[in-house]
Amino acid sequence: MANDKRIIGIETTFGALREIKVGGSILKCGDNVRFEKFHGEKETLSCWQDYGQYNEDRIHLLQNGDETPIKIGQWEFWPVVKDIHYWQVSTEANNHHRVTLSGRDGNGKLFEETFVIYGEELLPGLVYAMILFSVTNDITLGVEYWKALSGKFSLKYASDGEHLDKVIALKKLSENIVKEHPYMELFLQKGMKEVVERLKESISKLEILK
Repeated sequence: MANDKRIIGIETTFGALREIKVGGSILKCGDNVRFEKFHGEKETLSCWQDYGQYNEDRIHLLQNGDETPIKIGQWEFWPVVKDIHYWQVSTEANNHHRVTLSGRDGNGKLFEETFVIYGEELLPGLVYAMILFSVTNDITLGVEYWKALSGKFSLKYASDGEHLDKVIALKKLSENIVKEHPYMELFLQKGMKEVVERLKESISKLEILK
């Protein structure tokens, strides 16, 4: 285990995943089996300041101690993730990770996509995103869903009817995901609340309702 890498653990809570920061060595927490199956090692390549602190990190995802591609259904994700972490000491409001995830989709096509995980915790977000992308089975639509569920962006639509159809489709997809991955319930619950609120705002602007 390299001393310059910090361990990121993960545990299941009620309907969610929680990140655990261990430090420079997994041995600091003793022989803790919770990290043996899946954990991350964070390696910082560079850091700089510009209205806040930036770190360029590489997150090495390990399964049973091995850094191998992560398979979810027919999808494969490269186990090394690029992460640009930004935060401000004075506030947590702008804390976010701009991550680049690459792999091979269910049709055998290679992809590389960059998106933002908001908040300090990174590893749960990576797990949520990989599952969402694989279940959606369309990386472009998966990233669109991710942005909408983050509460920062609206779904893409050409009409209010299409907006409604997309919300219904995402709600059904979310329900199916929770059945198989119950630890995504809180993330999807919060995300769908934001998605529905944006739909209500869109419908309220219809001229026919005024």
